[in-house]
Amino acid sequence: MSPIAFKITAEFGWGFTSRVIGLSKTSPSFIYPPPTTFLGAISAVLAKEYSLGEQYGKETMLEISRKLLAINLRPLNCMPLRYSDINRIITVKVTSGRLYPKPDDLKRSFDSPACGKTILVSTDKDPPRVEWILVLRDNSINCNGSLIKLNVEHIWRINRIGSKESLVSITEVKYFDNVDIKYERIETKYSFPLSKNIRIITLSGVWEIEQYINPFNLDKWNPLRYYLTGERIMNFYVPVLMGDESRCIVDICGEYCGYQVGDKVVIGKCP
Repeated sequence: MSPIAFKITAEFGWGFTSRVIGLSKTSPSFIYPPPTTFLGAISAVLAKEYSLGEQYGKETMLEISRKLLAINLRPLNCMPLRYSDINRIITVKVTSGRLYPKPDDLKRSFDSPACGKTILVSTDKDPPRVEWILVLRDNSINCNGSLIKLNVEHIWRINRIGSKESLVSITEVKYFDNVDIKYERIETKYSFPLSKNIRIITLSGVWEIEQYINPFNLDKWNPLRYYLTGERIMNFYVPVLMGDESRCIVDICGEYCGYQVGDKVVIGKCP
């Protein structure tokens, strides 16, 4: 069976917040939303539509991850600008045997750390837009014992990618049901995982390396453990729109391959 794919374009209202969990209260935001954050956005739509609880919502994300072959992004008209500002948040902790927050001790029930955020600055007169390509083995997703077919209507309902402040509007969704697989040298403009099985020939434009949780074939969700121990953490090359358009020519082999989605080519795991 041939893999299926979605090409999704999202407009951001201002940017997003998505930070490394557990390292410090003032950890910076990523350059772009991590792959698992996008999978979580899809899972949130399915959880709302099919009345799933928090536990089953996470299981749905893991189910999508098990079907995942590639998830790649590229900025269309925006540059990331990372910063930190002071935010008042509720503290959840135990101090001197007392559990906080407590209504009779508001001073210790709140904290004001510097929270990392990423503004996406538009390079033209349009709102900042980022394009994703999602390749799956098939579109059958197990939601709390019910088998559903992930379709473009579900993708259209995504309204945030990241924290609750990270609002987006989906402006384009295309579905591809006949995705060709490539096992040779390819050229791509999209982010891709770094591996010994991926040899970079040339790079143009600006690329950054980000460390993400490995989004492929997750069997459990424990981001705090992953980042503290380095388990399931992998490097991704991410294009940054500064000056010339980012392009990369790579040789791929082993567990990775290329996927031809329309006129676009992305890199992902072999089926």
